Amino acid sequence: MLKILLLASTLMITIGHITFDYFVVPNESSLTVLVDIVYMMLCMAQAWTVVCFFHERFQKKLAAREKDALTGAMLRPMLKEKISDEQYRMKREEARFTVIMLDVDYFKTVNDTFGHIAGDAVLKHVVSLFEANLRQLDSIGRWGGEEFIILLPCTELNGGVQVAEKLRRLLIDNPCAWKKHSIPVTASFGVVECSMLDTSIEALIERADDEMYRAKAAGRNRVCSNTMSTFMSLGSTTDSSASGS
Repeated sequence: MLKILLLASTLMITIGHITFDYFVVPNESSLTVLVDIVYMMLCMAQAWTVVCFFHERFQKKLAAREKDALTGAMLRPMLKEKISDEQYRMKREEARFTVIMLDVDYFKTVNDTFGHIAGDAVLKHVVSLFEANLRQLDSIGRWGGEEFIILLPCTELNGGVQVAEKLRRLLIDNPCAWKKHSIPVTASFGVVECSMLDTSIEALIERADDEMYRAKAAGRNRVCSNTMSTFMSLGSTTDSSASGS
């Protein structure tokens, strides 16, 4: 928007200057007018360069507040904002969405065996692989350490489980290449669909976290979720249990 305003104001100044030369000062030579036009265009180009420079710096600072510096995944505040938006859409439009929480298995062993730089490479590998296989409207954020959350708008529980299983298999089939090593990577996934009973983001994340820890307790490298959708109106009840794959 700032670029557009600057361009529009500069063009208005240029047009006004040309109009003044032709109509207010009719004796002004055509050469002088041409020189003035060239001068104004150079000023406009210089101003545009300055605006682009500061705009780029602003975008980088904005990205630094929204993106994890290591993996490029969203940071927690930005991810929570997106989840909050989906909760609002659910209450307003009954738009269903699912959250996946995952934890990279045996990550400490990777760090102890290959070093922390290799561990960083594994985290970047996971995010890069997932981003390439998610929809454009999906979001992945780093929740902390080796834990990530994936937000799937317009997705019911069964669809979320299918996505998690797809990502689990992708990790198995695509080990992380680091130097001369091929580091095997697996993860444990917990999948939940947002419910009307999830009165806060924390409540939703806690349910996803519980499912993820059940996956780890069941042997890791698996997907755990409720066996039935939890999308309901206030006052409804449902039973749930774990399912692994």
